[in-house]
Amino acid sequence: MPWLVAVCGASAEDDEEKRMGKGLKSDSGAEASFPCLEVSGTNYEIGFEIGKHFGENIREGFRRRKKWFSNLKATAEGDFARQFKGCIAAAKKHFPQFVEEIQGWADGAGVPFEDMMILNMWAELTAMKRSRGEGSCSTISLNDGKRIILAHNEDGSAAYKGLMFWLKAKPRNGCSFQTICYPGFIPGNSPGFNDAGIIQTTNYIPSAEWKVGIPRYILNRAIFDAKTLADAVKTATHPARCYGNHHNLASTKEQRILSVEATPTKHEVHEVHGVYFHTNHLILDSMKGQPQFPGKSSTTRYAVLAKETEKWKDATKVRVSDIVRALSSHERKPNSVCRHAAAHTGGATLTSAVFEIPKGSFRLYKNNPCSGSFIVGHL
Repeated sequence: MPWLVAVCGASAEDDEEKRMGKGLKSDSGAEASFPCLEVSGTNYEIGFEIGKHFGENIREGFRRRKKWFSNLKATAEGDFARQFKGCIAAAKKHFPQFVEEIQGWADGAGVPFEDMMILNMWAELTAMKRSRGEGSCSTISLNDGKRIILAHNEDGSAAYKGLMFWLKAKPRNGCSFQTICYPGFIPGNSPGFNDAGIIQTTNYIPSAEWKVGIPRYILNRAIFDAKTLADAVKTATHPARCYGNHHNLASTKEQRILSVEATPTKHEVHEVHGVYFHTNHLILDSMKGQPQFPGKSSTTRYAVLAKETEKWKDATKVRVSDIVRALSSHERKPNSVCRHAAAHTGGATLTSAVFEIPKGSFRLYKNNPCSGSFIVGHL
């Protein structure tokens, strides 16, 4: 599987736009790169090496979010201790290898396993208290019959700035994959792809519905083992899932891209044709009535993307630079599509990924796409 190329250069499209005086810049250099780790072995061994190599990043993430994590831990050890343990049991029943992977992260980083599980169940624990979480990603997808593009702003707590890393993993059993990682979160939550050609990005959905079941991050990780889109959808819509989520799924081999909204009791699969966009609330016809807590940030970003994409009448004429420009919008900040840390929100765009099929390449921006600084790789 090709490795991430730590080189950045302007495409012909970008060069043309620069000559026209309206292009995004593109440069190489350390400011555009992420720390990288290549690892193989059992799921536990992979997790252990990640925890060992990025242990300081993981522990620093806990330190920076001490108050937030303490509240989660109080929920997991207090009124919802039985439900928390039930979710771990469900994960072990259906996907024991990924629980072992988290155990490896914990042992390698010197962090208690329970703390690592609490971190990986932050959305479920937040929902148990009937609160809304903070996830805030924005996605634009395009399928014009010849090209498939999946572009995604990965937003999260600004506390994780400088702590993200790129992972290339080759499990002894399962698909090899590459992905950007949060410190302490099992792979699958952030943009990535596997050697079967399955690409995934996700959008947090603040669903009001939950049940004791498989945590969403475990299901996200399991999708990296999918060999087909049908496999990926089957995992995303698993009947034992604990909490809702939105999955952007594409296949380099099948030349298709899907939007999958799933809650513990319902799901809808939408095949993308033309231009499509998503933020952090349910939008598909059969899902709009599902109980959720759509935040101001999500509805604001959705409205901005609707305005940005309205001018793209012909999908065949939409350029990658147009998509990047839309994802770089600062309109209605701090709840903008391209988010920069603000004291009263705490969220920021931590990376942006643009996957191009069938070109077979992707861009990865460090922090905000508005910087124009990215590294490139091959699918």
